[in-house]
Amino acid sequence: MHHSRRPLPPVRRWRRTLPALLLAAAAGLAAAEPAHGDTDAAATRSVQMGWRLQLDSGGIGGALSRDGRRHAGHWLRRATWDIRWRPAPGWRAAWSWQAGSGGTSSVEAAWLQWQPSGGPVGVRLGRVAPDFGLDSTISSSWGHLPERSPLWDLAPDLDDTRRTVALRMDAAAPDWHASAGAYRRPDRQALVARIVWRHNGDALQPHAVPGWLPAGLHLGASWAWQRSDADTGRLRSRLGQRAASALDSGQRITLLPAWPRDAKPGDDQAAGLEASLSAGRWWLAMEGLYRRQDAAAASLSWTRQASGWTATAARTLHGSPRGWDANQGRYRGPSGAAVSTVELVLRADHLRATASDAGSPLAHANLLSLGLNWFIDAQWRLSAVVSQGQVSGTGALSGWAMRLQWTH
Repeated sequence: MHHSRRPLPPVRRWRRTLPALLLAAAAGLAAAEPAHGDTDAAATRSVQMGWRLQLDSGGIGGALSRDGRRHAGHWLRRATWDIRWRPAPGWRAAWSWQAGSGGTSSVEAAWLQWQPSGGPVGVRLGRVAPDFGLDSTISSSWGHLPERSPLWDLAPDLDDTRRTVALRMDAAAPDWHASAGAYRRPDRQALVARIVWRHNGDALQPHAVPGWLPAGLHLGASWAWQRSDADTGRLRSRLGQRAASALDSGQRITLLPAWPRDAKPGDDQAAGLEASLSAGRWWLAMEGLYRRQDAAAASLSWTRQASGWTATAARTLHGSPRGWDANQGRYRGPSGAAVSTVELVLRADHLRATASDAGSPLAHANLLSLGLNWFIDAQWRLSAVVSQGQVSGTGALSGWAMRLQWTH
């Protein structure tokens, strides 16, 4: 197992993040999360600012704890300041700054977009998040559980925007969405593409579909290629438990060790499939991910493969079900955000990793999580989740988390 770097003590964390929170609070004028495809003509030549605050409590036990005992704590998960600007019709700019636990902060987004008024295609240049999978690779306000599926730990670089310059193109229609982007930083080059289709029903469906397909069906596929000189080949996961890295007593699980010291990373490819069905108060979804990494040194070569799936079932107990965002190709928050909404979520995750230099299979993990979301109104959200899991060669693990979120 790998013992991750310990975060700053809680007092020092707040000392470094409090000024950032005050700055963000002063700038919170309107709700705004940088997103593609917002074409409200009333906002032309306007500047909008907004911010988001997430406060977490959580606990871990078993394999995710350094001593195997149960531990719990509280921390700042995220404070985000967003700015959107429309300098002229067809042009948009966005900037997003984020602070987290440990006193860390970074610019998460900084891009300029050109999209002809009313047109289906937009092009963005700058620090842009890749588009891969139904569960956004960047943790957002609308995740079904406080943390995204551990499936994405198998390909952690997919959401890495640090020091990255990207060119991304998006095209959207009422029943489909596609994106493709090229991403570059000094030690990494990547290509990412995604396409999705959704059966909206007869009223909104511009193309004929077979009658046996249910309305609300969503199908999609993603692909990514990258090459990075800084890639060590190591894969670690917190198994959906943020406390594993937020607490000094926590640790991540190592699924694949680092490459041999003299290995030079080669091609790194990932492919994903996604499917979901929205039917009344029910929402069902399943995603699969496959990743292959290659490396070589002299006459030797190595291949590593990681795969997994995640399945989610959500039931809206009270209020409005989640709405579909055609411009993003995924689901967002409840369609009636001003009305209190309660949602019950069950998620199962499975991970598997093998390596030609370490035997097969090297590691596999299973996790089952039960969560509850309460969207109090358009600004406040309270989430809770409990999890149980098992990791080969390591043993059982458990975790729980609560998150209070405020957006303005």
